[in-house]
Amino acid sequence: MRYDDDYGADPYEAEEALEQAERRERWRTVSQVSEFLGVVFGVIAILGLLALLFSMISFLQQSLTSLYTTMFGAL
Repeated sequence: MRYDDDYGADPYEAEEALEQAERRERWRTVSQVSEFLGVVFGVIAILGLLALLFSMISFLQQSLTSLYTTMFGAL
């Protein structure tokens, strides 16, 4: 008499299914962590780019003020 006739499943298949479920869960966890890190790095990149933009606007404002003062202040 075979094992699956008595118990309904082959123990090797049950163990393989369990290992496959564990691998799937591990990859799901890795995927979630990498997605979280991607969002965090994306937010950091956006904040850095905004800082550069505001710095450039401030520099441009100071440069234009200095230019107009130099050009029209002597008149």
